[in-house]
Amino acid sequence: MNERIKDAAFINQKLKDAYLQLKEGKFEEKKLFDSINKYIQDLKRNPQCGIRIPNRLIPKEYLADFQVTNL
Repeated sequence: MNERIKDAAFINQKLKDAYLQLKEGKFEEKKLFDSINKYIQDLKRNPQCGIRIPNRLIPKEYLADFQVTNL
């Protein structure tokens, strides 16, 4: 099977910095970092995994502020 690794990106630098700070935090924060990282890796391997949110349920702010087309 030919697996293509996709890119993962953060919506802005502030969110990325907060994510990276979890790695250096307390036990619970490190566990949260590990969980988020696991799901990022899963999505890189298979972008179709998880639950697809219907477009009608995407908050209008996401569409306006971030030009989000799917979640």
